[in-house]
Amino acid sequence: MTASHYDKEYFHRYLNKGSFSGKYRGDNWTFYNYWLSFFKRNLPRSSNVLEVGCGAGFLGRRIQEYFPYVGMDISVDALRIARAINHVKCLLNASADNLPF
Repeated sequence: MTASHYDKEYFHRYLNKGSFSGKYRGDNWTFYNYWLSFFKRNLPRSSNVLEVGCGAGFLGRRIQEYFPYVGMDISVDALRIARAINHVKCLLNASADNLPF
C-alpha cells in the first residue's frame, strides 16, 4: 500500500462513520485499554513504544500517558488527524518498508 491509499478522504470517511465510530472514537475503549494494560504489565515504565501504522492516533493517545511513544504512519493526513484530534505528540511519516529504528 502507498500513502495515496490512505489519503485525507479515507480517514475522514472512517472517522465520521463506520470503523472508527463508537468502539474506536471513545465510547468503548476496550481495545485500547486492553493494549495499554498489556504494555503496563509487560514493559518497564522506561520502555519506548513504537506503533507502526498509528493512523489517527487513538491508541497513541493512551500510550503516551505512560510510555515514551512514537507513532508512525505512511499517511500524512492520518498524522494530521492524530495531532489535531488525539494530541499525539511524537509522530513520524514513514513506511514500514524502511524503518528508521
